[in-house]
Amino acid sequence: MKKIQGLSLILTCIAALLCMTPQTVSATNSKIKISGQIYTLNGEDTNFDYEGKNSEVSSSNNTYGTLLVSGELEENGKHDGIVSYNATGTDDDSSDTDKSAINFVYQYDSKLLNANDSKEWCLYEDKSKNIGSLSLDEKVGKGAIIVQSSFDGKNWSTDLINTNVFESVPENKSDSLYSTNMNQLVNGCFYKVTVAYQTRKKQVTRK
Repeated sequence: MKKIQGLSLILTCIAALLCMTPQTVSATNSKIKISGQIYTLNGEDTNFDYEGKNSEVSSSNNTYGTLLVSGELEENGKHDGIVSYNATGTDDDSSDTDKSAINFVYQYDSKLLNANDSKEWCLYEDKSKNIGSLSLDEKVGKGAIIVQSSFDGKNWSTDLINTNVFESVPENKSDSLYSTNMNQLVNGCFYKVTVAYQTRKKQVTRK
């Protein structure tokens, strides 16, 4: 069974105005869970064509991992149905991007990786090199994560492609997958994170 999870959010930054004045913005460092649309694809699909006829929207929240965004954030309602946040971290030095950057973290455990495929669903090394309309240089392997950004929500740039990501569990589960840059935050930016992986389970035939 193939699964693909699309997660979208908008991050904007009020630092564009505040950096011009000698003041420091105080904000609580937040770690926010982002939910998304989950698609389940049946075995006839040779790629991750989540817009094709073999795809259906899953009502299950049983996904492999959780997407978090961390940084100095405040909720800013929704924009075209997509959750939006202001990134409020800044200081007197407008060239300091470390304090204003927002980090994307994808946390997961070894449950699917170490599962017994004769009893449970487990990760399968997928040979696909396409996810939707996006072509990859490498095979999906044991899961792929893609981060895309857009200034208008229509034209997307691919900023990160990681394949075979679930082959092992990182020692530090808080490691950043992707960090925003100042240009994105100052101008406001849409982000799309796509997680794709395949699971299999041996079928037991009883006589």
